[in-house]
Amino acid sequence: MKASKSNWETYRFDQMAIEIKDRVEVPRESGFKRYVGLTHLDSGSLKIWRWGSTQDVEKQKMLFKSGDIIFGRRNAYLRRVSVADFDGVCSAHAMVLRARPQVVLPEFLPCFMQTETFWQAALRNSAGSLSPTINWSNLARRRNSPYHHWRSSAG
Repeated sequence: MKASKSNWETYRFDQMAIEIKDRVEVPRESGFKRYVGLTHLDSGSLKIWRWGSTQDVEKQKMLFKSGDIIFGRRNAYLRRVSVADFDGVCSAHAMVLRARPQVVLPEFLPCFMQTETFWQAALRNSAGSLSPTINWSNLARRRNSPYHHWRSSAG
């Protein structure tokens, strides 16, 4: 039996997720212990297995909370998307994302971000040749991208 798509709705990525832009000016004085750099994110793994110490970090970083998605926007071809299970700070070369639960299940969003469809669209919208980087505005609102046509029957 085929599922009917007649009641599905279409969402852009910025309707499914928000970018968290909270910054930590001095990580070693922030009270957070863990620092997640891009080298700590494993390609294809939603789990963060390694991290460093905020005591070793001097420059401004991004704040993340448990449940947030850390998306390696620099060298995006490495496909680094992980879900934090602790609070901490991460590289400014990462994007911190949070699902909009009224639109998408928070547990589903990182799985969607691991799909080939998502990565093809994200990489098509990256900028730079030596270190391709994805910015939020291109990821969020880009028209004519496969994830723009994502449909959900949630609700």
